Amino acid sequence: MMTNKQEIGRHESANNGVIESGGRIEEVRPAKSGGIDWGGRVSELARFAEKEFGVDQIDMRLICASLMPVAEGSYPCWLIVESQRGTFWRSVDSTVQALLGRCLENLPQVRVVRPCWVNQWVEECMKNRDKAWLGLDTHYEMPQNKVHQRNMYPELNRNCLRLRVDVPMIHISRPGAGEELTRLVKQVIDPEHRPVLPVEWKTLPPMLQFGARLMTILNPELDDGGILLRNLGMFAAQYAVMHGREKLGEQDHLAVYRLMRDSVRKWVWRVVEHLAQDGYVEVNKIWSFAGVRQDVARDVLSGLHEAGMVRYPRGRNGTRKRKWVGLTEEWGPDITQFVEGELKWW
Repeated sequence: MMTNKQEIGRHESANNGVIESGGRIEEVRPAKSGGIDWGGRVSELARFAEKEFGVDQIDMRLICASLMPVAEGSYPCWLIVESQRGTFWRSVDSTVQALLGRCLENLPQVRVVRPCWVNQWVEECMKNRDKAWLGLDTHYEMPQNKVHQRNMYPELNRNCLRLRVDVPMIHISRPGAGEELTRLVKQVIDPEHRPVLPVEWKTLPPMLQFGARLMTILNPELDDGGILLRNLGMFAAQYAVMHGREKLGEQDHLAVYRLMRDSVRKWVWRVVEHLAQDGYVEVNKIWSFAGVRQDVARDVLSGLHEAGMVRYPRGRNGTRKRKWVGLTEEWGPDITQFVEGELKWW
């Protein structure tokens, strides 16, 4: 089966044309210069990032799309990147400072400071909700405790999508690679010469609408469906416009699908994958393949059960045994299709 990254790459490398399955993105700015190969600029940036920093080309495209400025009155999709520490992020930090006038936000540090400081920081971020924002989370593998629930940190999570990126911990780049990365990103974004700036696209395929509903259950941090749909629609537009497309196509939907999957915590996604593949799973073994503590795995199952997504089969005497668990008939087929990536857009 072709992976999501391979799917996006196949569509992007084929051509920079338009797939007619989407709708037109509203034109919000007159063209200031014509004949610019935006797709070529994006490809140059992606190849450079892969060669100099060892970053996957698709990951670089998704990161750059989140930095795209949007039309007045619109809100860009904010992105939190889950990744290891590496030399690549120091260069990205310099690029973000050059573009946005602020540093790449360090979320692990935010989670351990006093709540009053976090509240002030989040309030400052939300005042600039119409500007691009990028955060880095390097401690995302294990579930967080509930200390940060006392502050406005959940409000920040509610306004963000997540992207998991693998980067080399140590990678030797040539001198000046960071400055070249900044130049190429500026060349891609170049809002002064773009004929079109992104605006929120509200007609998402039914499969992505189902995925948004699923995300609100699998990730309680994304409990506001309106904000979630707005971010998904905006990122699709940002990704399309970055490549110079004025219509949404399958490659843009696949990019959104990638963020939807990555916005679900890895241990939760592992549980859902096993349920989709195996039908019924032994409860006492879930924690082992999810890679988390037993109490965390039980909390995941409890949340899925309350949402009506999983059920415990009845024993011979009619009582429900908590030894096995499986997807319900209502959710099972759609979840299996979504998890396996067999996507039918319309």
